[in-house]
Amino acid sequence: MPRINTRHADQFIAELKPFTSNGAISADFDSAGNYVVKSYATAIAVIYPDTQTAILNRTKYSHTTTRHQYEARQGVSRLGFAQIELDDPDQFTEATGHRARVRRFDW
Repeated sequence: MPRINTRHADQFIAELKPFTSNGAISADFDSAGNYVVKSYATAIAVIYPDTQTAILNRTKYSHTTTRHQYEARQGVSRLGFAQIELDDPDQFTEATGHRARVRRFDW
């Protein structure tokens, strides 16, 4: 799996390519064939290629994770897939089956 600069994450996401980075954003396919983008261990986007849909985790976390969420949104936008944005980490986890941290960062 290639190690990339965080600034290029949106390009890899737009092409559904697995990657990791020094900035702790990564993406890979799960066992069901869905593309999961993570910031550290928190899922921030799950992309369903079969239905051309993406579910995005919009929970507020740290500045770094916020940057990763931005890269994920940019990549999904370039795909042209339908987007569902969820602000609640429990709803995101329930909808995707991928863990989103409950702890939020209030600005």
